[in-house]
Amino acid sequence: MKKASYRKVSAFFIACLFSSLLMATECRLQGQAEKVEWDYIADGDTVWLKDGRKVRFAGINTPEISHKNRPAEPVGDEAFTALKTLLTASPTLFLQTIGHDHYGRVLAYPFLLDGTSINGFLIEKGLAFQIFSENRNPYQFCWSQLERKARESKLGIWKKWKVLGVRADRLKSGFQVIQGYLTDTYRSRSGKSVWLEFDGPLVVRMDKELATKSMLKSLRGAKVEIRGWLVDRRQKGDFKSHQKPWLMNIYSFDALKKL
Repeated sequence: MKKASYRKVSAFFIACLFSSLLMATECRLQGQAEKVEWDYIADGDTVWLKDGRKVRFAGINTPEISHKNRPAEPVGDEAFTALKTLLTASPTLFLQTIGHDHYGRVLAYPFLLDGTSINGFLIEKGLAFQIFSENRNPYQFCWSQLERKARESKLGIWKKWKVLGVRADRLKSGFQVIQGYLTDTYRSRSGKSVWLEFDGPLVVRMDKELATKSMLKSLRGAKVEIRGWLVDRRQKGDFKSHQKPWLMNIYSFDALKKL
């Protein structure tokens, strides 16, 4: 083998090894955690504890399970079953609590007693979407790598969940992954928010601190993918006819990806 080719191959394998080591260490429990007993599994990303607290897994979202007359979202029941199977072997787990959501639920990163990331497991199997909050967490890079591989392999949600096109598909409320062309960006009158306007019935709002002017400029006219909870503004009393009917709020620039 020629030296130049050998160096390229060596560099490739070193990069792969380094990436694998990063994933192996970053996905596992880092730092202090609380040992808790779980009592009841509500769905693929929510559990009740023996002490009465309800815990929502931070950093992921699993599709909804079937409930009463509402059918399950694609892979929702599978995510629930996988979590139940994973936890049945042990009545306890570790939690790294980061706060509470607006429903009063505890937000935490969950781990098995051997340090395995439950979030990472669900993402790797294509049973959960990675979601992004205001602050990056120490596991974010690893989860992104796991999601990329699951998506490339078309596992779970990446086979059965429909990624919507802003203009091509009928939009609907709830968590969605959407693709479309970004036509314009502008600040709100208060100057606190930035609005991202798509070439369809969607507008996205985020805090002005999340992106620089150059970052936003680079996205104008580009096809992007965005993920988060979609809201029908027509269901609210303050909706105006000149506004785009669909709104998504994002809390991290990582929720938006240029395609």
